Amino acid sequence: MEEQYARDGFVVARLMDREVAREIARRARHSLPSRIPRHENVTYIYTDEPELAWIEELAGPVFDQGMMPLLDGMKRLHPSVIVKPAGERAVPPHVHPIFTLDQSVSTVFCWCALEDMREENGVMQVLPGSHKLFPIMPMYGQEPYFLRAWDSIAERMESVYLEAGEAMLFDESLIHASYPNKTGDHRIALATHCIPEALEPIALFPAANGQYVVYETGKDFGYQYHIRPDMIDPPGHWRKLGYVDDVHELVDPDEFWRRLDAGRHIDTTFPLVPGRSEARSAPRASRQPGRWRGRVRRLVDRVLNNA
Repeated sequence: MEEQYARDGFVVARLMDREVAREIARRARHSLPSRIPRHENVTYIYTDEPELAWIEELAGPVFDQGMMPLLDGMKRLHPSVIVKPAGERAVPPHVHPIFTLDQSVSTVFCWCALEDMREENGVMQVLPGSHKLFPIMPMYGQEPYFLRAWDSIAERMESVYLEAGEAMLFDESLIHASYPNKTGDHRIALATHCIPEALEPIALFPAANGQYVVYETGKDFGYQYHIRPDMIDPPGHWRKLGYVDDVHELVDPDEFWRRLDAGRHIDTTFPLVPGRSEARSAPRASRQPGRWRGRVRRLVDRVLNNA
């Protein structure tokens, strides 16, 4: 499994029996709000709120007993329930925001199916080997670094047909996506993030002159992870670590495929540097928020219509 994870960026493991998964799905449906927002991917994440404690009660034992024995020297963060509402669209190819400056280590995202995955209910897709290809600093609302290679990436994505109780464990930088949910039922899954025990999660906030401010988030990890940083201010109790230079950029398609086919992966740490200014500026992608999202959505629709 370690060899496959290093090569492909993901592995599949069974965390619980099929019947246990179905019972957890039943209990989760009972506990979820009666009205689920209309969105391609709705996440309910437990960060010590009493009204969401049921998420830890359901998901915690699954991850602690079925997943953590596979991850030596790592700790899990807050668990979540991910809902793909009935009739909702596809999730386009994307990567997760980074939450450690040390890119020589892997941060693992665990996505556990509570029902058999099919194309009709939104099967997960991945681009094997696409983890840690470039030194990037992705965040929500930002142009994906692989945007220029979008057409060819969408064509080479592979579906992962998980059975109820199976999970896909993948590097947060792996390019992944999901099909639309064409059924009349919400598709529900459990998820959590895992990082090395010695690390604490960080968040990046845009600063002036091509830099990000780095904050250590502690228990607030779940809160900051799912919100665009240009929409909130960092809480006063977060510890400011310093600055990093923004190295995020759109890569040339030929270079993307050369690196992927060669299996070359980065092994670096983004260094903290002095801040050039305390002034806040908007992230590059948010200055034209609709431009790349509209293009991505049209490309997704076209690929799906041709499938």
